[in-house]
Amino acid sequence: MSVEVKKPKIVRILGELVESYAVSGKYIYLKIKNSSYDYIIYSKGSAGLYSISSFLAVYTARSEDEMDERFDPVYRRLKSMECVWDNRKRTFKANPILEELKAYIPDLEISTELADVLNQDKSLMESILRLKPSYLSITLFSIPPEYQPFTIFKEALIKGMAEYYKLPLAIRWHVSLVKSHPPFSKPPVRIIVNLLESILSHIKSEIDKSIATYSVDTG
Repeated sequence: MSVEVKKPKIVRILGELVESYAVSGKYIYLKIKNSSYDYIIYSKGSAGLYSISSFLAVYTARSEDEMDERFDPVYRRLKSMECVWDNRKRTFKANPILEELKAYIPDLEISTELADVLNQDKSLMESILRLKPSYLSITLFSIPPEYQPFTIFKEALIKGMAEYYKLPLAIRWHVSLVKSHPPFSKPPVRIIVNLLESILSHIKSEIDKSIATYSVDTG
């Protein structure tokens, strides 16, 4: 058996786009060439007669080692911009969980700035409408370590987010995309990777704006 056949199917489909990969149980960690994403985590499951391909793209703008109080307001501004894809309205909207977070953070001002920018990108919108993802969200990782074992409980999840909002430990974006497809068909992974890259370009632009808004010296 050749080395090529031993590679996970998604690695073979992506071909030269993959710089490196690692397998951990059912998860495949992909590093894409020339991408700013730390990695993309891929997994495959099933629901009824369909296969489910899940992608989680991770982008660290400020790691735990790099984070300090100068970036706290940057994180909070970006947190307010979290958004999700609304399949019914075919548009991005503010992350609904932010409304629940306001019960713990009354001064949280929910913003549609990132959602609006994404909605105005015609090429991006056309790609999403063609792809028809089952789920698409753009969020900041926001759970302190001590809360992570309990996030299956909604109240613990929200409380953890509130604690993280007060004292953010990093600025790390999670872009999650789920696509269902017939079981014997190939998921359109190259289209998905390109879509994730397009979303990241807007995320990075909003990060730059936030840093400029608070005059943070990154030198």
